[in-house]
Formats: sequence, C-alpha cells, structure tokens
Amino acid sequence: MGVPFGPGNTDTIVQRQGDATINGGAIPIQLVALSLGSTAPVLVGGNPYNVSHMLDSTQLAKNVGTITIMGSTSGGTFTSSLNVFFDATFKPVGGGVPSI
Repeated sequence: MGVPFGPGNTDTIVQRQGDATINGGAIPIQLVALSLGSTAPVLVGGNPYNVSHMLDSTQLAKNVGTITIMGSTSGGTFTSSLNVFFDATFKPVGGGVPSI
C-alpha cells in the first residue's frame, strides 16, 4: 500500500521528461519518489516483518522508462514501462533492528 509523504496522500511521483502528444510517440519518464509498505506482516524464515519500499538513492538516474498516450481529449489510455531500483526494509514486528 502507499505510505504518503506529501503533498496530500502522495506516495509515488513520476515525471514526464518530455512533452506528451495524444496518439504521438513514446516519451521518456522518470520515477523520482516512491513510498510503499506491506499491508500485513511478511513471514521470512517463520518470523514476521513489516516491509517498506523506497527508491535506492544510489540508483535514482536509472529509474527511467517510457509512456505512450492514446485516445482523444475526451479520454483514452496509456501504456508505460518503467525500471524501478528500490530498497526493501524489513522491520521485525516484535521490535529489533531493521534489515535492508
């Protein structure tokens, strides 16, 4: 599930890196922020952990892809592909030191 960091309930930010044209070609996009968390504890080796995901700060420039927008001014669809380099943090439910 999303873990909001703001503004509002924002948990993910994807930026267009070029101008989009409906029914035009693919344009580059970049994932610049991500904050997700498990909806229930995850069992690893029989132990429960709460898991969170954030972008790997050492790989930010690699979180890129493309989006193609199809339709008209009254509606449409899009197709996208995006690489995501992230860190997963496993926090023991009963307390203790988290692992990345």
